[in-house]
Amino acid sequence: MSVLLVGVALRHLYVQHALTQRLRDELGWRIDVLQARIRPHFLFNTLNTITALIRSRPSVAETALEDLADLFRASLERPGRFVTLADELALCRQYIDLETLRLGARLRVEWDLGEVPGASLIPALSLQPLFENAIYHGIETCPTGGTIHLRGAHDGGMITLAMRNPCGAPPQKRHGLATANIRQRWALCFGDRARWQVRQDVGTYEVVLVFPCWLGVGGPETGVR
Repeated sequence: MSVLLVGVALRHLYVQHALTQRLRDELGWRIDVLQARIRPHFLFNTLNTITALIRSRPSVAETALEDLADLFRASLERPGRFVTLADELALCRQYIDLETLRLGARLRVEWDLGEVPGASLIPALSLQPLFENAIYHGIETCPTGGTIHLRGAHDGGMITLAMRNPCGAPPQKRHGLATANIRQRWALCFGDRARWQVRQDVGTYEVVLVFPCWLGVGGPETGVR
């Protein structure tokens, strides 16, 4: 009887482990699929800009090509996984540099991240698509351009990031594909611990993200790495 009970217990543990692993694998696959949908829309505009710079400013064109390669490498390597906030912001700065070649002084960005820890982990390519939306639906709709504001705060183990950009009049219709994509990935990674809010008025659009500060110890409830 004791051997039988031990066998039943071991079988139960094995089934539970297999089910947990299967759920984690399925969750990782779902995140990978969502991640694969993200492709920068600015590719052709950037390539045209680089082509125009090759003869007149070859060093600038070379740097732009390297930045573009880094962006696409980020979208292909380890899709759906976590990166540090510092690395994600560095990628965003490269994206901004590329768009500045095209938009010039019309595009301005203010960074106010305070004491937000750069080592905190977030899903890869979570912020770059928000900058892309802010430029495509905001800055480009304003005749004189505008400023994208990114603010950050860290309090009680939670991080808040708020991105605000101007909108032209009338604002372009937003399809919401990129924001819906990010919202789904954050829900899969952080569960109900992450919150997402959109605020929009006549001339301003703002996205607010609230999520747990994860420095690699413990991690999200999903266990996806």
